[in-house]
Formats: sequence, C-alpha cells, structure tokens
Amino acid sequence: MHVLLLETIALIGATVHTMEPGPDPGGVIAARPAIVLIEDGLIIAVGPDVEVPPDAERIELTGLHLVPGLTDAFCSYDKDHDALWLAGGVTTVRDGHLSAGDGQMEKLVSRSHPRMAPNLLVSSPMFMGVQGERPDGFRLGAPVQAAEQLAELMKRVEEAQGSFDYFRHDGTLDEGQLRVVCQTGLEFGVETWGSLPAGVGVRAAREAGQSCLLGLESLLPKDGRFSSLNDDQRASLDAEVNDLAAGGWRVAPMLMGSARIVRSSGPDAPAVLDALNPTDAANWRGDIEVFRLLRGQNWPAVLATVEAERSLVRKLHAAGVQLVPASGAPSAGIAPGAGLVDELEEWVAAGIPAAEVLTLATRGAAEALGGAVPSGRIAPGHAANLLALASDPRRSIGALRTPEVMVLRGQVREGFELEEAVALLVQAQDAARAERARPVVLDAPPVPPGELLAAGKLEVKLYGERYAVERYAVTQLPQERVAYGARIRFPAEPGIPTREIVMVQVIHKGLVEFLDFTMNVLDEEGTAQLQDGQSAFRAAGRPVGTTKRLSIQSFSFGRPLSSGTAEEPIAAIGGSMALMALISGKHFPEGPSFVLEFDELAMEPQVQRMTLSVDPALQRLSLAGQRSALTFGLDTGSKLLFAAKATARATLVGEPIQGSEVDEVSALSIPAGRAYKGDPASWADDALPQTASARAPKLTPQEVPEAVEPPAGTPATGGGGK
Repeated sequence: MHVLLLETIALIGATVHTMEPGPDPGGVIAARPAIVLIEDGLIIAVGPDVEVPPDAERIELTGLHLVPGLTDAFCSYDKDHDALWLAGGVTTVRDGHLSAGDGQMEKLVSRSHPRMAPNLLVSSPMFMGVQGERPDGFRLGAPVQAAEQLAELMKRVEEAQGSFDYFRHDGTLDEGQLRVVCQTGLEFGVETWGSLPAGVGVRAAREAGQSCLLGLESLLPKDGRFSSLNDDQRASLDAEVNDLAAGGWRVAPMLMGSARIVRSSGPDAPAVLDALNPTDAANWRGDIEVFRLLRGQNWPAVLATVEAERSLVRKLHAAGVQLVPASGAPSAGIAPGAGLVDELEEWVAAGIPAAEVLTLATRGAAEALGGAVPSGRIAPGHAANLLALASDPRRSIGALRTPEVMVLRGQVREGFELEEAVALLVQAQDAARAERARPVVLDAPPVPPGELLAAGKLEVKLYGERYAVERYAVTQLPQERVAYGARIRFPAEPGIPTREIVMVQVIHKGLVEFLDFTMNVLDEEGTAQLQDGQSAFRAAGRPVGTTKRLSIQSFSFGRPLSSGTAEEPIAAIGGSMALMALISGKHFPEGPSFVLEFDELAMEPQVQRMTLSVDPALQRLSLAGQRSALTFGLDTGSKLLFAAKATARATLVGEPIQGSEVDEVSALSIPAGRAYKGDPASWADDALPQTASARAPKLTPQEVPEAVEPPAGTPATGGGGK
C-alpha cells in the first residue's frame, strides 16, 4: 500500500477550492491552480508561488479539482466499513450508534493506532425521558435528578480521560430535562443534537439551549404528514422555519430517509451489498422489499413526501438556516460514503446550487461540528483532509463520489488504492459469509425421555444470510402428553455475541402445562457464560393449581426478574420456528389460539392471538397474528418441509438441513388434511407473499410512512441502531 512516510508533501497543479469565505456564492476565492504544502498532517501554505522544499514529496494533480474532505454528521459507524467511507470521499464521521463506552474505546484506539479510516467523532449516551424505549439509552429523572445523573456521568468520563464530541437525545425529554442536558453539554464545550421533544416547539427548545436539529419530522404539526399537508400545516411549518432562522439553528435534514425509497425501489440489488457485513446486508434486503411494495401501492404518497421535504429544505436554506450534511448510513438505500453524496444530490434537487452545497458540505460542516483541529478549508493551520476530483463539484456535486486522490491526515491514497481497499473488504465479507455458513454442531435439546416422535435440524435465513440454526426433538410422554424441545443458536453479529436458546414445553390437551426456557451468551468456544451456574435468562412456566392458566417466572443469573400469570389459555411458546410448525400442525384447531413469546429486548413475556388456517388446495398451514405471520408445510409424518415467518421488520425462511448430525425422525401424527400437497422445492412461489404482506400492508396515502424505516439513528427511530 502506498503510504508516504515523509513529513512534507507538496500537492501541485490542482485547481484549489479553498472554501475560504468570500464574495463567490460558493464561498470560493481561490479556484485556480496552486500549490498546497502539507507537513505533519496540517496544511502549512497555499498559493501559486509557494516554495516547495527540495526534500518534499511532490504529488502532481494538474487537471484535478482539490476540495476539503466530506463530513458525515450522523451515521452508524462500523470500522468494517472504513473503506466505503473513504471511497465515497468522507474523511470525518460522527457516530450516532456506538454505546458511550464503545465510542470512547474506538476513539482511543483510532488515535493510538492510526489506520486508514475516517476521523471519528463520538456521542454521549442517548439521553431519554420516561417515554424512551432504547435498551441502551440513558434514562433521566426529573430535572433536579437529571442534573445529578449528568454530573456523575461526566465525572466518570473525565476520570477515564474520555470526552464526548456532542450530546444527543431521542426527543422524549420534557422541557426541563432538555434544559439540563443542553446546559450540561455547554459546560463541557459540546452542543446537543436531536429532534424536537414532543410538545416543545422551536422557540422553547432554543430557550432551553438546543440549536441543532436532526431530521425534519419533528417540525411537523401534530398529526401532520409530509405526504398530505394542508394550508394550515404549511403555514405552521413556515413559522417554524422563521423561528429556526431567528434562533440560529443548524439542521441536518437527512432527506435520504424518504428519498431512498425512490432511489432504491428498482429491481436490481446494489453492488455495495457485497461490501456490507452480513447483518447490515440482510437488513438492507428486507427493507428494500418493503420499498418495492410501496412503489406498487403508495407511490403518489411517497413522491409527495419527497417533494414536501425538499420544499422545506429549500425554504430553510433561503431563510439562512445552516444545513448540515448527515446520511444515517448504513441503512437500506444509504451506503457508507456514497450515501452522503446521495444526500447532497437531494439538496441540489431541492433547488440549492451545487456550489453552495459544496460549501455547506465542507466549510459549513466543519464549522457546525467543530473539532480539536480546524478543518473544512484549504488554508494554513487546517487539517490536511482533502479530495482531488476529476471534475468541478460546483457544476455537479456528484463529482465528489469518486475521488481520484485522497489526502487523509497528511497521508496520500490514489483512487485505485481506495478501490482496492473496497475490493479487499468485499473479499473479507465473502469470507465472513462463508464462515457464517459453515455447519453448526448443536447438542440435542434436553427433552424428557420417551418415545421419539420427531427430530431434525433447521437453518433459518434472513434474506439469504444465516440468522439462526435450530435442532429440535419431540417425545411422547405418559397420559397423552407430548414434549417439544429446541436448541437455537444465533451467530454473532457486530456488537452482539453468539447466543443460544434452549426451550422445552409440554403440551397436554392442546395447552402448555410445562415450560423451561433459557438464553445464554456463548464465548468463542461455544461455552455458555454463566454466573454461579445460572443462565443470563431463564423462564419457568407451570399451571396454576387445576386451572388452565400458565404462571411464568423469569430470572437473570438466578435473580428474579418478573412473575405473573397469563390470562389467556396458552397453546404454545414461540421462539422456535420448527416447534411452532409442529405444535400448530398437531394441536391447534383452525381459528384462534394464544401463543406466548419473549420479546427480543427486555425478554418480557407477551401473548399474541394467532389464527390457524389451512389452505384447501395445498394444505399449507398459516398462522396470522398482529405482530407476525407464519407459514409451514408438513408431510404425513410431520416432517417439516419449510417454514417462514414475517414481522414488521423482517422475513425469515427456515430450511431443513439434511445429512447433519441429527438422525431425522418423523412419526408425529397430524390431523388429516394438514399434510402439504405442493412441491416443497417451489413452496415460496405462493407462500412468501402472504408473509410479506404482514410486513407492508396496503396503506392509504395518509398512512404511508414518511420514511418506512428511517436511517439508523434518525430521530424517528429514537437514535442509532442496526
């Protein structure tokens, strides 16, 4: 790899866009061939007559346009995607996803062990009020208590010699809490970013100390939608624009939250998917499926939303509100690096001249975010984070998309090297996918001894990527009881370790009368991480006396979490696609039954009413509920042929694994008329659309989401997240 070890570099012959303030509408007063001298990562001289030291490394850039590097003011940073950020011209990223601890550690590592990666700015924890739902958020009490909480937090951060580059909140703070957060941030030299808290207008938020806005949605009047604004709502928005201008606000509009639906709903999968980690790529594919459904069902409303948001950005710019570029990448349709240029192109589509967009994306972004070293201009004393482009970005902002040369902290990379880094990333992701696809050896679930009626193994995929592997077993017990057991392994994801669920449930006369459910985190060797022999989570269910009601108690490492009794008769415990197929096929009547599940975040038990239907022609089984829809196929001996599950977030497909360590057994009798009659190889042709419809039901124009799944970290999602 081409790394310059010399301390002094001379960039010669480029048309230099200094981005210094001046009379030019684009803020450029030196757009002419010049020499830029760099030393120890800083620009030390700029001009046509700069003397080049004889020992300087000379980099010939004649015919190219030199501009400051780009800054993404809000994204979900993952070091795996460094090559994508750089290839897209982004030299600084401001993270909105990492936990406070991980952000501090990543920032420390990047400074102590420099690598070819964008400069990283990190956030405080996500501050939230009583309505906040983020499991990793920092929940604040009443203002007096909030002040104490923040004082203690900042004391610990300072003791650890850490720092935050900005404060963030999720929009659930009340006005008093917002004031405490903003004032504490200012005491430590940082500003607070977020959406407008509900019920707190622009003026009140400004008086509380906030002057930086993420996203546009919180500007809408109550019950307003960009797709269907009336005259009164437009007038309300115009008033908000005036208040933002008067208050000196900075706004990151994140237009790609809606525009990506238009840009990404075509038939072809983007090449960047090959460079994303398996989890992000799978989520991207799932969201793109939703976008395509919207293209067919709600296209006028989507287009109206995009145009209304562009109009608002045009008005903000005309009023003098400073716009700050932020992508929210990686999210479906928003790639790291390139997604920021997409955002800037949306600004141009909104009516802002490309030259002014260039200024906002360079000098303006640097001024808005600050930093220890000045940046955003090509001027002495500023950071040497620069892009050399083949064409003038003042004519087409898309010129920023593919730098011919990048200078990052004084080190030079040519365009082909940036491309090679992306190619290496694709190879690494291919290897990660291959590793993820390797056979997983699972122990049998600990079902009670009895006649073995069914056994097998299932691979569950999320849009082509392995999501989980299940091994299941069913035994016949005395007195017409049947025990169903499953061991489910979830492979590690970025920031999430490998997890394993083991569940056993006993069904008697169509209802659950026994449950044992554990969830453990596994180390790299596959060993459960226990404390005093106790699991990270365990739930036990037993009947209440002679009633049919199920009592549930849950524990974390042996400590009680909760206890309660289900009001409904529980017919099955969810969490295993294989067991849900077998239990519903064997025991459920056609019509409604109640299923108990543990939610993925807090592991709280939730009951869902699900209705079983049997296709009269194919005899495919379908379970439909408010939160999910499932489809199964069983043969006459209850062999599982296929399974699929759709929720509001994803579609999962279960495929039986043949020839594994499991001796497949299929002797569980099912009611007549429930054995699948179709071709198991082509079941998805007519089964998946039913499950997909649960993810994206037909919507009226008034119901179309402003951004179906907003970019990770936007205020609509309550903060960063993948």
